[in-house]
Amino acid sequence: MPIVEEAAMHAVLHRCGESAAGVILRLAWQAGLRRQEIQSLLWGQVDLMEWKLRLPDRSAVIPMELALFLSPLAGGAEEPVLLSRKTGQAMDAQTISHLARAALSEGGLGDVRLTDLRNDCAVRRLAAGEDWQQVSRSLGMSAAAVRALGGGSTRAAGEPRAKAAAVDRLLEKEGATPAGIAIALAWRQELGLEEILALRWEQVSEGELCLPRGSVSLDRKTAKLLESLRQEEGWVLSTRTGRPYDRARLSRMVREAFVRQGLDDLTLRGLRQLRQADDLDGRILTLAGEGGVTAREAQESLSISDTALSRRLRRLMQQGRLTRVGFKYYRSGVVVPPQEQESTVLSYIKKEGFAYRQDIARLLRIAPAQCRPVLRRMVEQGTLRLEEQRYLLANSNVTK
Repeated sequence: MPIVEEAAMHAVLHRCGESAAGVILRLAWQAGLRRQEIQSLLWGQVDLMEWKLRLPDRSAVIPMELALFLSPLAGGAEEPVLLSRKTGQAMDAQTISHLARAALSEGGLGDVRLTDLRNDCAVRRLAAGEDWQQVSRSLGMSAAAVRALGGGSTRAAGEPRAKAAAVDRLLEKEGATPAGIAIALAWRQELGLEEILALRWEQVSEGELCLPRGSVSLDRKTAKLLESLRQEEGWVLSTRTGRPYDRARLSRMVREAFVRQGLDDLTLRGLRQLRQADDLDGRILTLAGEGGVTAREAQESLSISDTALSRRLRRLMQQGRLTRVGFKYYRSGVVVPPQEQESTVLSYIKKEGFAYRQDIARLLRIAPAQCRPVLRRMVEQGTLRLEEQRYLLANSNVTK
């Protein structure tokens, strides 16, 4: 369970705004930084393009909400993120603690410390489905500490896509067993336990289920499964005596099936949440499409929080299903990945002699505006030179 109530923490952050206290609390709660890391952080370590904090011992991923918050505040590369107005130097540790305590106390969280915010960052990331090893590396915490925060389990929470595949494999194994039928009805038709227990054959008709709440269309696999067991009347799930299963017995059978498949943290009720999570990933990928989508556009379309969306976007990128270029997301394979852009541009210009920005945009399959940071960086590095809107190799002899 989270250590800090999320709504209360968001209220505190809203009250702090862009003040030093707001920066401190966000870096601890959203990025999981220690007090000394907050104190020593320079703007040169804040990569707003890649949404990362490049710390001495690790690279810490930050959520979209934090990246957008920090963007308008950014200063020079060697300038401390937290600058003391009195000394003009990095803010001292005591002041950081004082500002954090005062802001938390004012928001009714007086018993919360910076360490608690850092730990809560780990808890929320574990709850979002990140592997404990990944959380350990990103936050610079020991594996034992992360496992303890996650309830002591060494089993990864699992990602919706992986769990969904495991549920499908389980259904193949269970087939027409009572547990298999119950899981199929919960997973594919989103029926609750009480609906499954009460379901009678008279309600199964012409590829649909006639429920008190309305008709539910059967998917092909579930329809085929039920058709193989079809009876004229009685309960769909019944004992040898023809009586319906009781709640405890069916729940136990389903639980044993989940455990056999290694899904011991899953329940029938959890299947609906898992299905929704898997469907939401699919909707994000559809939005990304070939033209790409910004996080803000995705959030408005899906109506979910910044934090929830950031976790999903990060996980989809880690799975290799999304590629981010600047602040826009594309389905993987649609655009040239950022790590390959410079070599792709160089190969093209070596062959063609020069290129306009529009040429590079078509080459990388991104918008012309998104080419600017790539080309500017290559010019600053001395790889390319710009002559009247044409980009050439720095050592090229091509003339007008």
